[in-house]
Amino acid sequence: MIDVRRSRRFSESRAEINMAPLLDMVFILLIFFLVTTSFVREESLKVDRPGATSSQPARGEPIAVTVRASGRIEVDGRPVSLSVLRGMVRQRARGRAQAPALVIADRAVTTDILVRVIDECRLAGVSDVAIATARRGP
Repeated sequence: MIDVRRSRRFSESRAEINMAPLLDMVFILLIFFLVTTSFVREESLKVDRPGATSSQPARGEPIAVTVRASGRIEVDGRPVSLSVLRGMVRQRARGRAQAPALVIADRAVTTDILVRVIDECRLAGVSDVAIATARRGP
């Protein structure tokens, strides 16, 4: 005769959890996140700014408009054309009261391009447009 109590105790003590499906799921999720993550390396070019002794620090968080020596225009690091600049600056200024624009122009940029960029920033509704300079000694 088989003792029922003894066989139950024996089957309960041999119960185990199979971890293989859990590990498989973890590895699948890891692969999914690695594949969908975009690895973007930010690239930057040095802008040779003109110097000024009367320069002051910018107030608030400005909208950065960069003009490279080649004439390439960027808004907060994204390249844009002069025809799109007004819309981009207006979009960045939306929701921020009195958002200043900071034009970071290379020393080699022509006055024509610089004036057109400042004009587009003002036409976008930004009243406080400043030109970034390198600080000179006193």
